[in-house]
Amino acid sequence: MALSMLLAFGLVAQQVPGFATHYNGWKLAPTENGCMILKAFERDVVIGIGYDERRNDLRLVIGDPSFRSLKDGETHKLNVVLVLKDGTTVQYPGVPFAGSTTPTASIIADTLNGRDSLAHAENASRLKISRADMSVADIDISYGSGGHVWALRKCAEARAKTNPSDPFKD
Repeated sequence: MALSMLLAFGLVAQQVPGFATHYNGWKLAPTENGCMILKAFERDVVIGIGYDERRNDLRLVIGDPSFRSLKDGETHKLNVVLVLKDGTTVQYPGVPFAGSTTPTASIIADTLNGRDSLAHAENASRLKISRADMSVADIDISYGSGGHVWALRKCAEARAKTNPSDPFKD
C-alpha cells in the first residue's frame, strides 16, 4: 500500500540530478516547482514534505489508507504540531488541508509558511495532527536527524536556479 501511495504522489521513479535519492529512509524527488521528501511509516502512512524555494512554500502531505471518507477537494481545518528535538512545540492551528483521493490512496495536503516551517521541520522529532480533539496523525519523524530536510532545502534551491519561476503563473 505504501508503494501505491508513493505512486499516487507521482514521485517514485523520478530523480533529482546531482542529489542522492535517499536520505536515511526519506526519498528525495523533484516536483513541478521544487522538491519533496517522502517516507513510508507504520500502517502504510506516507509523509511528504515539499519545498518551493521561489515561492517560499512548504507543502505537507499525508497519505493514510484510513482516510477512507475523504473526498476530492474537501477542506478540513486541522491543527498541526511539530515537537522539536529540545521538547518545545511549534503549533499551526486551523490549517486548511485539502483532500485528494485515488483508488488506492487518500491524501490530505496543505502549504505552510516556508522558511520558518522548514527550519522547524529540520529540528522536529514528532509530527502531530488533530481534527478538533481527534488525532489524525502522531508520527516520529526524527529519522535522518535533519539531513533529509537539509537535502530538501538544497534540492529546492538548485531547482529554483535551473527553473526560474514564471511571474505570470499563479
